[in-house]
Amino acid sequence: MCNLKTSSLYDCTKGQDPIFKSDCKEPGRCTSTQVSISADAVFKATADDRCIDGCTCGDKGKACTSTFPPECKLPPASIVDCSGSGTQPTNPQRCETGACVVSNGEDRCSNDKCTCPGTIPVCGFNLPKECNAKPNTIYHCPN
Repeated sequence: MCNLKTSSLYDCTKGQDPIFKSDCKEPGRCTSTQVSISADAVFKATADDRCIDGCTCGDKGKACTSTFPPECKLPPASIVDCSGSGTQPTNPQRCETGACVVSNGEDRCSNDKCTCPGTIPVCGFNLPKECNAKPNTIYHCPN
């Protein structure tokens, strides 16, 4: 196991251990400068990763505001438009049911009646009947 930080950049030479280069400032993340990277590109060192601001979009499409760090101060339980990697999220729209569903494709607002009433832990008996929640269980409700 490498135990490398996912939010840091490393210099790599084929066949050598990675050498720490720098941490991406918070909120930040590492991303590739290439849209798709083949394993071959990684091992030939033709992929050039960089730090990007965590308050910018990762991909093009719809994104739940819960996928951004709290420092971004985006409205909770909402969905935003992203025009591409590194762009600012725009057009925040609150999800009517209060839930945004994160997916491998575009994120979306849920039509499910079983949603959290807020962003704090909640007892099962306080959730809507549609949730079929155990009444004496505490559920965690992320934004």
